[in-house]
Amino acid sequence: MPYLSYVERRGERRGERRGERRGERRGLSRLLRTQLEQRFAPLPAALIERLEQADAEQLLRWGTRLNHAGSLEEVFADGDGQPPSTPEQPRH
Repeated sequence: MPYLSYVERRGERRGERRGERRGERRGLSRLLRTQLEQRFAPLPAALIERLEQADAEQLLRWGTRLNHAGSLEEVFADGDGQPPSTPEQPRH
């Protein structure tokens, strides 16, 4: 095994953590998108963009809401400073 300095080991650990967080976020985004598409397909492009930009904590909040939501608006109306990405559909 090659010798790694303290700085190199520290940088390697930091890079691994960053990669793990990125992978977690991508996995959560992919799973949530799949679940949303199965329930509310098709998804608007603006909503897909929000999913791709969200952090892991936000994706988890949305995923938890999906269990009981009757609409996309219920999933995404969470006070994150952004309005829902789709207009509310009238119910008959």
